[in-house]
Amino acid sequence: MAEFTHDGLSFHYDVIGEGFPFFLLHGLGNNNLQTREMYQPIEGVKCILPDQRGHGLSEGDADMRLNTLADDIIKLADHLGIESFAIGGISMGAAVSLRTCLNYPKRVKGLLLIRNAWADKPMPKPYVDLFAALAKALKKNDPEVLRRSQAYLTLHKSDPAAAESVFDFFNDPVALKYSEKFALVPPQLLIQSHDELHWIQVPTMILANRQDNIHQYGYGLALLDGIRNSQFHEIPCKKENREQYHAEINRYLKLLLAEIDK
Repeated sequence: MAEFTHDGLSFHYDVIGEGFPFFLLHGLGNNNLQTREMYQPIEGVKCILPDQRGHGLSEGDADMRLNTLADDIIKLADHLGIESFAIGGISMGAAVSLRTCLNYPKRVKGLLLIRNAWADKPMPKPYVDLFAALAKALKKNDPEVLRRSQAYLTLHKSDPAAAESVFDFFNDPVALKYSEKFALVPPQLLIQSHDELHWIQVPTMILANRQDNIHQYGYGLALLDGIRNSQFHEIPCKKENREQYHAEINRYLKLLLAEIDK
């Protein structure tokens, strides 16, 4: 794993292969182990897998704005001497990818948006509230603080699997150290209006499934409606068939890369 310094912080990343550059970004609370497990090397592609700010081996601070996370990617590209690239990600990684494209349209050649948790609306409030309660409990390193919270009790009635899944973060030293990210990222707006999506001109692949309440299927359709040069595909649920889930993501990534004017 390599590192570089930006904004007074140390950032870590891995690189797989050589060729056309493609940045692949993990989701909130994860690290590039998530993306390394998912990515199947493609000949002629240089896949860059960063640990985003406050995740994995990268240092963090209180600035977790999506615009800041997009700037981090551009600084990494500059560090690597990469002028233009494709970019994609899962959940928060998808949001950062889209924000990078909107902020730096001359740099981004293609987008892969996997299981979006934001579109022209913020993440649904019950999940925003859950993550805020998680941040408070992680700060105290006490899972019972979360279990007693109204946010957890409310969501557990409608989506018990999602409510229970966040307890895994108490086993992650990075989540404990940078707990505030769970309160800072979910309530953000990805875009100010649906019309902002019309500015995106590059080939875009949008992937979603119907079983994921945090990463809602309708958010993928909203992006499809706004991004003119986009495709939408339903992929398997990771919990039901992890191998097929990864295979389908890689299949659509190859199709996306074939469309890009390099």
